[in-house]
Amino acid sequence: MLAIADRGFFSFEVLKLSIGAGAEQLWRMKANAVLPVHEELADGSYLPTIYEGTKARRNNTDPIPVRAIEYTVTTGKETGDFRLITSILDPAVAPARDLAEAYAQRWEIEQCFNELKTHQCGPSLVLRSKTPDGVMKEIYGYLCVHYASRWLIGEVARDLEETPLRISFTRTLRAARRSLARRPAFPLKSTRKPSSCSAGKFSMSCCRCAGNAATRVKSNARCRAGPSNGSRRNLSKRYYS
Repeated sequence: MLAIADRGFFSFEVLKLSIGAGAEQLWRMKANAVLPVHEELADGSYLPTIYEGTKARRNNTDPIPVRAIEYTVTTGKETGDFRLITSILDPAVAPARDLAEAYAQRWEIEQCFNELKTHQCGPSLVLRSKTPDGVMKEIYGYLCVHYASRWLIGEVARDLEETPLRISFTRTLRAARRSLARRPAFPLKSTRKPSSCSAGKFSMSCCRCAGNAATRVKSNARCRAGPSNGSRRNLSKRYYS
């Protein structure tokens, strides 16, 4: 098993315990991390030793031998430097290129978080449920929508013989929303007589009743009757545009 962690989560104690438990590690390190080069390897990586702190390094107390990999990634006009350490010391078991590609795969979960929280739900989303069970249902619903969007991307990519990574999630989400917006909605039934209804009962043939129902359910139906042409046009613009 290979455990991959970002640079903000590095902990000497956690790294030590994880290696002791038998799990191989691949961690990104900060740019100011002290990684002295003890031996350079054929694949471009090198062998440093890390310590819990400056005092432990000075006294050579409880060192952990690791293998370090440094590389640069250029995306468009942006360039990023990466420093990885791994507990796999033998380059033949895990070459530096393979480990760099494995760390890049970890970022796909970050992309999913961004799609879900920023583009699908929105940064200002607040869950409406007030019970733990309701919150779980809401979260499950959002995850199902994200899965459906990603499934759609996968189907399109397969038909086009293209990788799904080249298909925009935001454009797919917008296309799905436009498709759903064209579907007719159904108004909620009301047992209470609206005060603005001149017919004395709730009726979708009444322009005012239709407008009230559309406000609640955001119906895409068109207003077909009303007191005047001008009122009908105004309500159509207000509720159905």
